[in-house]
Amino acid sequence: MKLSNLPPKGTQDWFPDEYAKRKFIFDGWRKVCESYGFKEYLTPMIEYSEIYKAKSGEDVGGVELTTFFDRGGRELAIRPEMTPSVTRMVTRVFEHVTKPIKLFSIANFFRNQRPQKGRNREFWQLNVDVFGSDSVYCDIEMIVMSIEIMRSFGAKQNDFVILYNHRQYVKRVLQEIFLVPDDKLNLAIRILDKFWKIPHDEFLKRLRVECDAKFSDEDFIVNFCQFGFQTNKSMSSSLGIRLETDFYKHEEKFFTILKSLAIQEFLIYDPTLVRGLDYYDGMIFEIFDRNLLLKRHGRKFDGEVIDRSIFGGGRYNGLSSIFGAKSFPAVGFAVGDETFKLFLETKKLLPPFNSNLEIFLPILSSSLAEKVFILSSKLRSESKNVLIGLEVMKIDKAIDFCLKNDIPMLAILGENEVSRGVYKLKDLASKVEKEFPF
Repeated sequence: MKLSNLPPKGTQDWFPDEYAKRKFIFDGWRKVCESYGFKEYLTPMIEYSEIYKAKSGEDVGGVELTTFFDRGGRELAIRPEMTPSVTRMVTRVFEHVTKPIKLFSIANFFRNQRPQKGRNREFWQLNVDVFGSDSVYCDIEMIVMSIEIMRSFGAKQNDFVILYNHRQYVKRVLQEIFLVPDDKLNLAIRILDKFWKIPHDEFLKRLRVECDAKFSDEDFIVNFCQFGFQTNKSMSSSLGIRLETDFYKHEEKFFTILKSLAIQEFLIYDPTLVRGLDYYDGMIFEIFDRNLLLKRHGRKFDGEVIDRSIFGGGRYNGLSSIFGAKSFPAVGFAVGDETFKLFLETKKLLPPFNSNLEIFLPILSSSLAEKVFILSSKLRSESKNVLIGLEVMKIDKAIDFCLKNDIPMLAILGENEVSRGVYKLKDLASKVEKEFPF
């Protein structure tokens, strides 16, 4: 039987050219995280399935979860996300380490979802989290750091936007504007999340029929969902809804500091942003291609549009309790490799990736092979990247090989050079040859 040489559906082989792009992205992520004082970690590829079923929502913790049983009959799952895993890990040490705990990881995940552009079954993701502090400054750092990551790759303000909401806003809006009863709030949140994915008539009907929503002005509801408040100030004052005093003070400080940093213009309040994961209980945000907002509102835009979120995150202060630990505050965000790469490609922000090889060293004669390996070791000890031609070849073929593979220098070690105790380096661009002692 002939076996397929293709990878499983929803996964990818990364040939060197593609891997270079991912490495560029991962290195950029890591550099920003380390500059903010975050430490890198990693958890196992598999976890007990119940940690995802408990709080990851109907999709990630349900139909998209890939499970199996170990030899002891315990149900395991290939990790579909990192937040429950890192929270589990932190509960083991939380009482014994200084706070806040600032962690990041770059790891691969698997979700049994329908593959589409920007969304594979296997994907890589940057996860950034802060544990042990409910300070507004942690929330601010998540926003600032997200913007810094985008800027570090060359993205400008007109390239992306941060859509912002808060789970307290969501509940109050549903209660006081949509007039949804308390026992239907969770269902209404899931329907609100689908506003941009289903026809408006269906959206309104589902709110009325499934959630017993009592709103009277359908046009107002649709307009509110579409536009929210485009002011980047305190949303509680804009909405005119009842919020706890402590929350109001937290929010006022949040927007005041962002304004002082001159980055509040990146933020737009989006009443339909809810984040589908059940563990979020505070501030939530997602970063989108700014062209998507123009597309949603029927306005012209230049270039392509990425119609999926690039970043996503928020507060999940109660998640640690599922592990029997004392509840502690946490906030974080994640960004996936595929959508991020598509964004960089559409904005032409990926640089050219040239070969990192500096010198090609051919074996010009089998009698010289030993000398070639000795010379290659010498050059590498001088921090040069050297590729040895592992077949005997003539100079003209060696030059042709260099040109085809973007290798700028050719090392020449023939019988004549060996007899004189030298080798030559030829710059193929300038055609200049220089001799060096060997």
